Amino acid sequence: MGKDRINAKELVKEFLFLREKFPDEPKHLHLFTNFLRSFLRGKVAHGVPPTAEIMTHERPIIHSLMEKSMESLLYTLTSNPMNIEVARERLDTFVNKK
Repeated sequence: MGKDRINAKELVKEFLFLREKFPDEPKHLHLFTNFLRSFLRGKVAHGVPPTAEIMTHERPIIHSLMEKSMESLLYTLTSNPMNIEVARERLDTFVNKK
């Protein structure tokens, strides 16, 4: 893997860690925003990163704050209508596939 390429599976694991460790509170907005900026800037080594699934997360307060504060690209991504259960299943499948 080239040094400018990212491992999408590791990024999804990082997101799942953030989701589990940090509650849905405004003070954690910067953690999720920084993660998303890194995630969206990176060039994935193989496959397609699960962007829609990442943007469908169980943090309604953080999600709402992102919608209000981010550039149009992030606003578009946070406007994603994907079902939370579908997003969870796809993220778990993405991380656990061999």
